[in-house]
Amino acid sequence: MRVYKSPRLDVTLEQGEEARLFEGIEAFVERIAALFDAVYAGRSSTAEARVYVFYDGEGRYLQRWLERSFKSLGDYGYERSIGWGRDPEWKVYRDFLLPGPKEREAIATRALKA
Repeated sequence: MRVYKSPRLDVTLEQGEEARLFEGIEAFVERIAALFDAVYAGRSSTAEARVYVFYDGEGRYLQRWLERSFKSLGDYGYERSIGWGRDPEWKVYRDFLLPGPKEREAIATRALKA
C-alpha cells in the first residue's frame, strides 16, 4: 500500500497531526496484518510517500480491507494506492526494504549513540 500527499486536495496538517496520522496508520497496518495472518514486512518512507509492504498467501482479502479502511485518507489530504502481486521469493523485501551494508552500518552506529 502506498500513501502519498494528494496533489488534488488542498489540506494542510500541522506537523504533529501528520505524525499522529502516520503513527495511527502504522499501528493499524500491524493489526490488520495479524488479523489476516499476513506478514507486515515493513515500510519505506520518502518525502513523496510511504510504502507499506505485506506478504500474504492470497492477498485479496487483505487488499479489500486496506482499500475500505483507508478511504478517509482524503480528509487528511492523502491518497492511497493498493496493489497485489505474487512475490514468493520476497524480492520486494530483499531488493527494496532490506537495508544494504551501508544502511546497516548507519543503523548500528545510531543504535550505539542512543
